[in-house]
Amino acid sequence: MPRSLRDSCSAFMVDGTLHPPRALSRQQGACVNLTLWDQPDALDRLRAPWSALFDRCPDAPIFLSWEWASTWWAHFQDGRRPHILTIEEGNTVLAVVPLMSSPDGSRLAFLGNGQTTDYADLLVTGAEQRQAVAALMGYLKDAVANGSAAILEPIPAESALLDGASDGAGPIINLHRLETCPTVSLPDTWEGYLARLSRTDRHELRRKMRRAESAGQLVCNVAVDPQQVLDSLPSFFRLHQSSADPRKAQFLELPLQHFFTEVSVALAGRGWLRLSTLQLDGADIASVLSFDRESTVALYNSGFDPQYRPISPGLIIIAHELQSAIERGRRTYDFLRGDEPYKYDFGAEDRFVWRMCLGLEAPLCTEDGSLAE
Repeated sequence: MPRSLRDSCSAFMVDGTLHPPRALSRQQGACVNLTLWDQPDALDRLRAPWSALFDRCPDAPIFLSWEWASTWWAHFQDGRRPHILTIEEGNTVLAVVPLMSSPDGSRLAFLGNGQTTDYADLLVTGAEQRQAVAALMGYLKDAVANGSAAILEPIPAESALLDGASDGAGPIINLHRLETCPTVSLPDTWEGYLARLSRTDRHELRRKMRRAESAGQLVCNVAVDPQQVLDSLPSFFRLHQSSADPRKAQFLELPLQHFFTEVSVALAGRGWLRLSTLQLDGADIASVLSFDRESTVALYNSGFDPQYRPISPGLIIIAHELQSAIERGRRTYDFLRGDEPYKYDFGAEDRFVWRMCLGLEAPLCTEDGSLAE
């Protein structure tokens, strides 16, 4: 059963089971409830309302989907406990706050933070942001007053949660700027995109595309349904590992491959994933795994065969992906975390993510963003 907070108000239906939440506050005669879900089966119980809310949030990143959160939790919970908050009005879930707690319960963090998750935030529609953030900040300040601490990251720059930190009342709140997630605003046409690039970048891109096209038969295949994705992942893993910086090559070693296989198939089942493979004369030479939802394409990871480096296969497949995104009417191409130079060659501009620490003089977390013990 979820743990209810504050005064009793009304009932909340989840998967046919009635749970009695507690009222957090009343606004304009409506009853707003905040409920804590901290049992082992919390994610399973929340699947239906969480998914329905995500479908009403077209701008929410894939990392806030139930599919991502539940798969990550199944693979990486590592002794931590779910600490998920829902904010409801009547029988409608207004917001989901996907938190987890350290094994001893003393620290809270967003579920899924660490090396796999590029954005973390509360899931809420635009119309309900202010109310949801106020409820969450009130809850967190109460938790800090009772001896807990919270380390929330990586929060996107446009998150309403950052505005909530401006209220100076209550515990210590520190904000720390982390990595950048460079993004490109996409115009209506490919030629319009090229026109936005600097003269040098435009010339180089066209030159490299011509060189690759003259090297042989160049084909870009795209896997979108679950079975296609499953069949294409071994090539993607091989290309990623063969081209990765040695310091990052372990990123997709076997344990993470199991996670990415499961989450990629789940996301493909919702129509949110593209796995593109560039072939030259039938040989796989580059691959890109992207999230594709509503108006945004997000490049999550990529790889290429180093023996084809002279024809820039990694750059060529990203150019194909950008062109495809424009043709499909997408408005944003998000390169996600990292300031690699090639992203700026494609015209990307910085957009930073943030860490929020409540109740701490300094962030007590490890370098990969996980909770310190």
